[in-house]
Amino acid sequence: MTEHEKARAWRQSLGLSQKKLGELLGYSIETISWFEKGMTPPRLHETDRRIKPWIWRRYHLACRGLAAEMQQPKWDWEK
Repeated sequence: MTEHEKARAWRQSLGLSQKKLGELLGYSIETISWFEKGMTPPRLHETDRRIKPWIWRRYHLACRGLAAEMQQPKWDWEK
């Protein structure tokens, strides 16, 4: 499973819409959608649209924090 597939599956396992997850994390629905596609939005002169590791790291930390806040028993997206 790819990183973006794991992200989508984790969100869905919590029963959250992209909009609700965005509200809880402080991201726009468009940003959540791009994360779940594994790409960044199109930009002029940029050909590599894969999400950089440090950006994934920031998203992981936000999601992990939300999981802790929701008292999710175990963080398992990274597996």
